[in-house]
Amino acid sequence: MCRIVLSIIPLVLVMSCKENAPTILSIDPPVALPGEVVTIRGDSFGSEQNDSFITLDSNPPISSAYLAWTDNHIQFRVPEIGRSGLVFVYKDGKKSNPSLFAYADTIPQRAVEESGFMEPQIHSLEPSISAVGSTMTILGSGFGTLREGGMVLFPSAADPSGQQWIEASTGGADYTLWSDREIQVMVPDGAASGNLELRTAWGNAAPVRFTLDRTLGDKVFSKRQSYIISYTVDIQVRSAKAPNVLYLWVPVPVAAASQPHVELLSLNTDPFVENYQGTKLFRFSDLASSDTKSITLSYLVTTYTVQTAIKTQAIPENAAVYMPVSPPTALIPSQDQRVSALARSLVGQERNPYVKAQKLYEWLIKTITLPVPARNRTVFEALDEQKTEAYSASLLFCALARSTGIQAIPITGVLVDKNRDVFVHHWAEFWIDGFGWISVDPALGAGAAPAYFDLPSDNAAYYFGSIDSRRIIFSRGELNHTVLDPRGRRTRQAHDYALQNYWEEAAGELEAYSSLWSDIQIIGVYNE
Repeated sequence: MCRIVLSIIPLVLVMSCKENAPTILSIDPPVALPGEVVTIRGDSFGSEQNDSFITLDSNPPISSAYLAWTDNHIQFRVPEIGRSGLVFVYKDGKKSNPSLFAYADTIPQRAVEESGFMEPQIHSLEPSISAVGSTMTILGSGFGTLREGGMVLFPSAADPSGQQWIEASTGGADYTLWSDREIQVMVPDGAASGNLELRTAWGNAAPVRFTLDRTLGDKVFSKRQSYIISYTVDIQVRSAKAPNVLYLWVPVPVAAASQPHVELLSLNTDPFVENYQGTKLFRFSDLASSDTKSITLSYLVTTYTVQTAIKTQAIPENAAVYMPVSPPTALIPSQDQRVSALARSLVGQERNPYVKAQKLYEWLIKTITLPVPARNRTVFEALDEQKTEAYSASLLFCALARSTGIQAIPITGVLVDKNRDVFVHHWAEFWIDGFGWISVDPALGAGAAPAYFDLPSDNAAYYFGSIDSRRIIFSRGELNHTVLDPRGRRTRQAHDYALQNYWEEAAGELEAYSSLWSDIQIIGVYNE
């Protein structure tokens, strides 16, 4: 018997260490023009490119075409010369499954009838009643075999009049299938019952009635605020010679249920990549000594106060069916033994995910240091010192929640006080199946607010489940940017208004330069 056990164990160890072949899950967009950026998402690509590569119709792009390479994310620029065909990812001699990519100028035009283009038509929604986070199937015709910028617009809970919609990809929801007769899409957070719209490159379908499953309760939207904001990045080159390159990842406001409308008003410099992992990516090449560069952005952002009316007893025990729990990271060490042990001691035998999150929040607000401190602690520093502030409290809440099986993400942005002064702030959201994202602000719950920021009288209870409209979101979750040049020198803007690892990267003969990232400026405020 002992010999059998010993012979099995090495076999298991060898099998467990076997490296998986890369897997392609999606290509976005699947149709593009030469020079456009394409994203491949999947698994087991490797944390760095090294000798790995992709092929497009059996031909690998040149090395400079690659913009990003992580274990589940590859970005490349479409070669100027090439043909439509199958895309494969190669890593350590292993070949992925194929996925189809097409050059846009080779796609035949859609057939036209005498009356014009075939307009899309929605025949049915399945199921007829859907909850937030669940996958809904839209059946019909004329949707187009490729999405090509098409979108599903749900009625927004923020606008009972039915004049505003929330796009299906808002707040972590997304499309899982798009074909000419069927679309599968996740119902986004912030959706409500009302008329659903489908807009495609071929036209818009007639609206159909969508019914939201409200078994778990409602979100109430009020106190709409519209902010006009502006911010800049100024670069002064001190010593440089060609060749060189400077990359800047500039955060932008993001769409969410509480922040459904984000509109770019002005931009003085065209970005290198319009939407790069939640930022605008700018690139300046071959800078010379004494050169100056400036980037100025202006946005209109609409926010709402959101209050939750949730039926706690109706919540299912498993909170991660629609939204899986994110893996641990350096900032959010959810599987660390100390974090897990603390989470278990705080939630005890509780199985309801909402109640578990509430217990974690109540413990956190007792540890917040007042007044708001200048130093931001890591999760481990917060545990060692038994002191937290907005930054570490948001990360610690997410780590504790994830360790108990609840998906939670850190939110980073700014607070706006009654004098229109702006303060960097951190809070969090956790997910409940069938209800959506729920806001948690431990710092404001503990009363750690700027001097001229008016807190509600019941701030401890209010900031578990509700959020005010006097804030602007710049990142939901961590923005982990991939190194663009292995020899580059990267800069972090520690704990600023977006939670991202890198903000600048300089490569080549750019020997010395200075950068000035301005605070967010409030140009106008409109209360409605």
